[in-house]
Amino acid sequence: MDLFDFCQFLLLERCLNPHLKIKFLTSFHTYWNQNFTFADSSSVKILHQFIKYTAQVTVNGLLQNPIVANKILYTYTLHKALENASALFRGFSKPDPVSWSVMVGGYAKAGDFMNCFRTFREYIRSGVGPDNYTLPCVIRVCRDTKDLQMGRSIHNVVYKFGLISDPFSTAALVDMYAKCKVINDATQLFDGMPKRDLVRLDCDDRGVY
Repeated sequence: MDLFDFCQFLLLERCLNPHLKIKFLTSFHTYWNQNFTFADSSSVKILHQFIKYTAQVTVNGLLQNPIVANKILYTYTLHKALENASALFRGFSKPDPVSWSVMVGGYAKAGDFMNCFRTFREYIRSGVGPDNYTLPCVIRVCRDTKDLQMGRSIHNVVYKFGLISDPFSTAALVDMYAKCKVINDATQLFDGMPKRDLVRLDCDDRGVY
């Protein structure tokens, strides 16, 4: 089944029985995973095919489904097609936490740190609370760029949203402070952890002690 036939199949299935949401999403995920989840040397070919697929999805109105929309967004970032991802994202009337996380993470993985920070700021201003995926991701960017000022700002965000007890966010902060040679702050955070499991102790190995 080619792209056009597959999209027509999903649209017809949804129109004939609007209650078949689970079946629709299962079909969508299966086709997606078989065709578009490879970020290797064949990315250019896959991306070209994917753009055609996205156009068909949009025409058929399937982009209104947030799961579908976020899957498309993620695939664009997976193949480092950030202009396409950004254009799609800006068209969302109300991005959800997954949408924001995908964009922040996509810019971070591509090394576009300026847009990573810019998108993260917009995320916080939107009023949508950050999660324990996005925060460690952007904190690691601060670590890699040794941007201590931005790192401290994100530390305040962690406090503001009550995520200081989250092991992943706190571990990322300890790691960032250690890499930036602010050992006192790193040690204070590390010592304040109620439990030092393997995730957190990884930060110890990076130079806190």
